[in-house]
Amino acid sequence: RMQPLPALALSSLAAGPPLLIAALALGEPIMPQHWMPLLALALASQVLGQGLMIFALGQLTPLVIGIALLTQPIVAAAIGWVIYGERLGAIDLFGAALVAVALVLVRRPSGGDREAT
Repeated sequence: RMQPLPALALSSLAAGPPLLIAALALGEPIMPQHWMPLLALALASQVLGQGLMIFALGQLTPLVIGIALLTQPIVAAAIGWVIYGERLGAIDLFGAALVAVALVLVRRPSGGDREAT
C-alpha cells in the first residue's frame, strides 16, 4: 500500500543504525576516503536497483518477483566467474543447485491443482 519511494526511504533509514553499530563493533572506517565510488554504488544499487524492485512489486505477480530474487545470486556468481575469474567452490555450486530446485518446484502445479484421472 505504500508508494515505492517512501518504502525505499523507510527501509534505508531502518537499515542504517544496525549497520553503523556493526561497523563500529568491527572497527571499520565510517567515513569514506573517496566519495565517488560510494555515490555511484548508492545510486546504482540502492536507488536504481531497489527502487525498480519496489516498483515491480506493485506491477508483477509474486511468482515473477520470487524467481527474479532467486536468480540474482546465480547471475552474480556467473558474472564473477566470467569477468573476474572467481572460482566457484562446492558450497557455491550446492547453493546454485538449491536455487535451481526451488525454481523447478515453484513452477510445478500444487497437489490440489492436478486433475484426477
